[in-house]
Amino acid sequence: MLNAEGQFGWPAYAGLLVPLCMALLTLLFSHAWGIAVLCVGMLVGTGLQLLAVVLRLTRARLRYHFVLDLDASLRQLWQVAWPVLMGALILQGGSLVDQIFASTLVAGSISACAYALKLVSLMIGVLFVSVGRAAFPHLARQANLVDPEFRAFKETLRLALWSVTLCTLTCSLALLLLGRPLVRLLFQHGAFTSTQAQTTALILSGFAPGLIPMAAGFLLTRAFNALGETRIPMLMALVSVMANALLDALFARLWQGPGIALATSAVSLLVTLLLLWLLRRRIGHLGLWQVPAKYALWRLTRALLAG
Repeated sequence: MLNAEGQFGWPAYAGLLVPLCMALLTLLFSHAWGIAVLCVGMLVGTGLQLLAVVLRLTRARLRYHFVLDLDASLRQLWQVAWPVLMGALILQGGSLVDQIFASTLVAGSISACAYALKLVSLMIGVLFVSVGRAAFPHLARQANLVDPEFRAFKETLRLALWSVTLCTLTCSLALLLLGRPLVRLLFQHGAFTSTQAQTTALILSGFAPGLIPMAAGFLLTRAFNALGETRIPMLMALVSVMANALLDALFARLWQGPGIALATSAVSLLVTLLLLWLLRRRIGHLGLWQVPAKYALWRLTRALLAG
């Protein structure tokens, strides 16, 4: 709701309460509560996050009333929303498929994949989600303009794709060049050995080439949602999971853990190309190779920094 009103900073900052509560309670009560302290910290932090967002909603004069009104608009919303829900559920199966195939490899492959995915998830949370949230309200409004050629829609999509691609390219190169020292710095402590760090870095290097198509696919999914074409991302999510399972079975035999990461990267590229082809059929030539205007790039950068 706040994002729809153009407010992005407060919901993002409120998310800091979750890791802060987990860290604080771990420092204070880890000896007494053990591993359960992480669960308690997440619950407390999530509750405080919800409270902070509700307070911000109140200041923005957006108040929720406990009324169930099953009118025509709600039914129309559900018709558009259920494919989004199903697509999200299907996509969760992608990491599960990776874990299943990693369990058939040498000992330590599951944990190495999990640690590498944590770093990849950090990129997704910082870059993909932030740019997607900032661009989606504009795409949704521009999709409803009376413009058969979707000029404003294409300009916003092109700007978002260029921005996230340039940032993701930098991060991908950093992971390829600095992946091993980064893994050692973050994870090689206690029982986490240098051999496990090396395996995790190799798997991370397999995920790195797929970050750019993954970012583009994330934004293209938002573009289809803005157009009301929510079933296409759902079908692409199903294709993604099936292709991921097939390539995992093949690449894991050839290259073990890094093969699973390369399979994920290959699937991301395949799905992104399919989304581009379908979107071009839907709204015409996209002109993605055209460099966005400097003032537009500066405007988006200011909006992201200002929250």
